[in-house]
Amino acid sequence: MELPPNCEVSVIGSFERRRIPDGLRAMVKDGVPVDPRNGTPMEMDAYSVYMALKALEIAYGVDFAAEKEVLAQSVVRRMTAPAWSHGAWTGSPHEIHMRFIAAGIRLMVEAHGDGLLRDAGVILRAVERLLAYSEPLERGRWYLHDSLEMPKIELPHPHKRLPNRAWGSSEANCLVLNTHLDTLSTVIHVLRRIPLSTEIKYSLILRVEEGLAALELVLSHNESPLWRRFSRVDVEVRKRLFHTYGHRPQWSLGARLLRRGIRDGYFPVRQHIRSAAPGFVHPDGYLERDISLRGRGFEYHVVNAFDLIRLVLEAEAELILSSSLKARCEALVDAAINHAIDSPYANYLYASMRDSTRPILLCETILARLGSMPDPSLPQRWIRAYCRIRQRLPPSAAILGYDPFIVGRCGSPSRKLYDIVTLRNGRILEIDLTSGTAVILPRAHVERFPMKVPARL
Repeated sequence: MELPPNCEVSVIGSFERRRIPDGLRAMVKDGVPVDPRNGTPMEMDAYSVYMALKALEIAYGVDFAAEKEVLAQSVVRRMTAPAWSHGAWTGSPHEIHMRFIAAGIRLMVEAHGDGLLRDAGVILRAVERLLAYSEPLERGRWYLHDSLEMPKIELPHPHKRLPNRAWGSSEANCLVLNTHLDTLSTVIHVLRRIPLSTEIKYSLILRVEEGLAALELVLSHNESPLWRRFSRVDVEVRKRLFHTYGHRPQWSLGARLLRRGIRDGYFPVRQHIRSAAPGFVHPDGYLERDISLRGRGFEYHVVNAFDLIRLVLEAEAELILSSSLKARCEALVDAAINHAIDSPYANYLYASMRDSTRPILLCETILARLGSMPDPSLPQRWIRAYCRIRQRLPPSAAILGYDPFIVGRCGSPSRKLYDIVTLRNGRILEIDLTSGTAVILPRAHVERFPMKVPARL
């Protein structure tokens, strides 16, 4: 089977549609992986597309070693530079984003496994540098979102942030949940995939355990009277806000005015309350990104759920996660998925597909969670939401068929439009994207058909 030209994928990072392999030319400039939105260095897109290339290699039996080599070398060059820099917000070489660095480390892990990077020491040195961007809390250690959160970095923050010392943090630390989770998952991923000496492995496990202790601290239920009163009001205000994204066109002016009034009038007040009574988990299942900024990055609700279940799947392999924290994370993910599809938040999520492929993360979250469930039943509400997104967005690397957290298969024994996904627990799903339904397939049924990319690519 010949590879169709320019398969379209949803790139995790810039969350743009990208046609590969031809679209790789715009991803690396002067030997550096760049963000197509602003031309600044950024490793996340390179990692996402590297994984998509691996999926297409498996699906079609083709060889993308040359393309993967270009991406790998661009990232290795960045990771071994004397100083890391991104400068996406400030233009300063001292501005570094840890989620970008973590993606670069995971790409190097893949390149090492593919024989494109022989020196595993490059990976370990990058991990040590990444973990240095951290600080202790009352319990455990928190891994920072960017270098602007370091007390010694005197750069103006591009967003209005409130200084606070929640859980014993420094005033500059915004306590960004998704990046803390991402760093932990990345370190565990290295533990799983790279041969390590006993000393190094023990040291990294201790750093992970410190991060998990901090995670357990901040995810504990907030019982303060201020938080309880605030959260009740906040649930209702967010409902009204997200309702505005679902209005019919003839009501769009009124919806926009209401949306602006809530965002400009309520959220500055909300920011002060959240900093005074910090918490990440709302009673309706909504997950907060941080405790210092305006809180208007609504898409991070889905990002948090994605990173929580990713951490669970990574940590299960190394038996690092306690049973209580594992159960807590899984319950938060379930509640977050339900909130994303059953509440007015769904209006915002589906409306955002006009400008971004970020909702594809909900599809990955659903597949990851289904893969960790022992119960063979399928929440059809989740499947319908998955299909609604996939009908409009191209697949990401995980849905294409290759990812370190989800191993999926996409195929079409008939001409129908559907995904066939092999979950980590061994179950095989046939997801009919047209009808919005899914069934569990016997493994023998799938083995009769070669793995393919869906026809819509």
